[in-house]
Amino acid sequence: MSTSHDQETQNQALSQDDFTLTAKQIEYALSLIEKVKNEFELTINPTKLTIKDLNRLIEYNRYKNKGTLINLVKKGVFRKR
Repeated sequence: MSTSHDQETQNQALSQDDFTLTAKQIEYALSLIEKVKNEFELTINPTKLTIKDLNRLIEYNRYKNKGTLINLVKKGVFRKR
């Protein structure tokens, strides 16, 4: 019994990256998106952004790693201008 419970807990932890954002997180994500608006544009509704998307935006903002933005393009969140 404990094995299925452990597995269930692990699955919840794995799917946490895909949770939708709160209003405050969406606002923060939009402020980060504003910084890259010259190169990329948002192709989805901001309410559809996930925690994983926000983490990628934060990573780009902190480290200027273009690969994180490319991953968002591949996922269909951004489109290159």
